[in-house]
Amino acid sequence: MAQVEDVPGRRAGLGEDLARRACAALEGPGDGPDLATLARRAGVTSRALLARALAYREWGAGGLAVLEDAFDPGPGEVAPARRVLGPGAVVRRNRVTLADRQLRLGRDGTWYPLRKDRSGQWLPEGPPLLAPGGDEDGTGVGELAGEPA
Repeated sequence: MAQVEDVPGRRAGLGEDLARRACAALEGPGDGPDLATLARRAGVTSRALLARALAYREWGAGGLAVLEDAFDPGPGEVAPARRVLGPGAVVRRNRVTLADRQLRLGRDGTWYPLRKDRSGQWLPEGPPLLAPGGDEDGTGVGELAGEPA
């Protein structure tokens, strides 16, 4: 796969570059093409590209993969998200879902919150979260349910 420079000393894949360009298109008119034009040129739907642009804006390059990456974590790894979303939460691979809310576990152990829009598409909703116990500033999965971290 061809590579493009994104950050000095690091190579970005074309998917990441497309998401970065789509994110810039969301910010308003500029020198580059609009979102619909980018989507058409890339051979993807505008809605799919919008989700990638929002993920890149909210989560950066590291969280972009969670939109499409599905893997089988251990039961203990998804238990905290299931507990936070509550009774009825359904676990499918690295995704824990209840109604229109979903938490996706990234391979880096970070949780990514999404909400289903009216069209049925999952879109990023807020910053990535660490597992219960939180990071140095106390941000954890429990905060999604209003629990202290």
